[in-house]
Amino acid sequence: MIGEEDTSLFSVNEQGYYQLGLIKGHALPVENVRYIGRTARKRFREEQIERFEKELEELRDKKIVISNRIRDINDVITVAKNSLDDFPKDADLQESFRHIEKARFDITQFKQRIQHLSEQIKEIHQHYSKVKGIIDEKIRQFNIERSLKAYQQAVSVMKRYQKDLFGLEKQHIQYVNEAKRMVDKEDQLMELREGIDELQGDVNVSTSQAETHKQNIHHMEQQLDLEGAADIRKEIIEVQERLKEINDNLKTKEITKPTKETELNHQLKELDRKQIQLQFWRNMTEAWKGSFKKEVHRDFIEINKEHTWLQIAENLLNEYGVLWREKDSSKLLGQLTQEFFKQQTDLMEYRMNSYDTPRDMAEWMKEVDYEEQSPHIEKWKNKATRRIIDLHYQGKQISPYTVQEYIEADQARQESLLNEQDQALYEEILFNSVGQKLRARIRRAEQWVKKMKSLMESRDTSSGLSFSIKWKPKTADSETELDTVDLVHLLRQDPKLLKEEDLEKISEHFRSKIAKAKDLMDDRSELQTLLQVLKEVLDYRKWFYFVLYFQREGENKRELTNNQFYKFSGGEKAMAMYIPLFTACYSRYLEADDGAPYIISLDEAFAGVDENNIREMFEIVEQLGFDI
Repeated sequence: MIGEEDTSLFSVNEQGYYQLGLIKGHALPVENVRYIGRTARKRFREEQIERFEKELEELRDKKIVISNRIRDINDVITVAKNSLDDFPKDADLQESFRHIEKARFDITQFKQRIQHLSEQIKEIHQHYSKVKGIIDEKIRQFNIERSLKAYQQAVSVMKRYQKDLFGLEKQHIQYVNEAKRMVDKEDQLMELREGIDELQGDVNVSTSQAETHKQNIHHMEQQLDLEGAADIRKEIIEVQERLKEINDNLKTKEITKPTKETELNHQLKELDRKQIQLQFWRNMTEAWKGSFKKEVHRDFIEINKEHTWLQIAENLLNEYGVLWREKDSSKLLGQLTQEFFKQQTDLMEYRMNSYDTPRDMAEWMKEVDYEEQSPHIEKWKNKATRRIIDLHYQGKQISPYTVQEYIEADQARQESLLNEQDQALYEEILFNSVGQKLRARIRRAEQWVKKMKSLMESRDTSSGLSFSIKWKPKTADSETELDTVDLVHLLRQDPKLLKEEDLEKISEHFRSKIAKAKDLMDDRSELQTLLQVLKEVLDYRKWFYFVLYFQREGENKRELTNNQFYKFSGGEKAMAMYIPLFTACYSRYLEADDGAPYIISLDEAFAGVDENNIREMFEIVEQLGFDI
């Protein structure tokens, strides 16, 4: 400080203050020290000119930048004006709003109609499942296609088979009766032969007796010559009477002999005819038996091979007898032909072939001369002829039943192969592609919930009521499934470090979920693809559920149930509903672009809410930066 002690003199300090007698002041501050002098002032002036020129150049550059920005802003303003001009008028918006309201009403009506129809479909499906279960229970032991035509065809076949079997039984009874009658005729013939032999014996005896009597007469005549005549005459009379009696008996026998011989010849002819009929029915029985065995060996129906052929026939009659009596073979053949041509396009790769099986006629059938036997042979010909349909499979023609067995066996092998590949499939899906997305989305959802919880708890309301939210994992629905906590824990681990049993648990969990989703969609009578089922199962949002909590000042935090909600005032109910919604919208908007608007629409949102709560709600909206 210069002259600071004496205030009456000139003084100057380092801060620029000066005093000259009564005059005091402060010099203008300068950045740099300048010398006093013309050359110094000239140099200083040139430096200032150079500095100002540089600043002027910088200002010109800034002007260009600002001009560009102004031009860009003007372009934006022009675009905004054009957009504003293109924005619909109020009348158009009102008309659009009316259309939207009408569409919403129609959608509500359609949803109600769909719900009603879904309930009807569910009832019909339940009734169908019940009837289907009864039918399946009744036809479980038969290899019959599950269709109305197949059932009707089975009934017809049963009736026809029972009719034929009844006819066979009737013929068998006739055969037994004829055999019995033949035995009776043979017995009668034997009796006639014995009667003839007895008569011939009587004739021989009578002849012998007559010869004896003649000899006796001759002896008597000789004796008469030796003895008395009276006794001799008496004996002669007795002999004559006896001889007359023998002659009468002989005449009677001679009269009945032609009748007996005629009856014998008739019985012999009847016996020959019965023997021919017996042989015919024996041959027919063998023919029917052969045809029956051939039909059984086609394996169209299941039989117990331990039973005899008669037992097999009786069992088939009991099972299919009604069908055989009711169905007409000609109608069945027509239906079979129609179905053959109907399915020929779908089974083109199997080269379906239809033909009648040749019937092997025995030689005795060609030699039959009796007219009453021909109808039975013709009936056998009709019944022994069968329409056969076979398919070309693996280089040979085989029956559709065999093809079905091969295809079902191949399908079983494919299913077994799929089961073996399930583990690799689930590992590939869950831990490589979909698994990574699931882990990322679950992690993002947890962060989103944390943001929501933090925002909700940070809200300071005048009523002292605060809210919070929690995203809780669900528990398993069955023993084959995992709890969500365990499932997420396994999904977050390195797949290479998982144990075999952990992989099996994950596979079993999703396999059970997929099966349950398919059953549920079947119950709803919905047609869904496997991709839709997988989307349904892999929707991680259904693995968790939200729980809302509330806390009053000075009280513990409690879960917001319906009972607690109904105890709130109108303003508190609005806060309980809108604070979680506002917070959720805000947390979602945080993921948007920085320039994106935070749009929220309020339509009578605060109806019935007092002014204090409305003010607090709008404060929350402003704090969250929404564009109302």
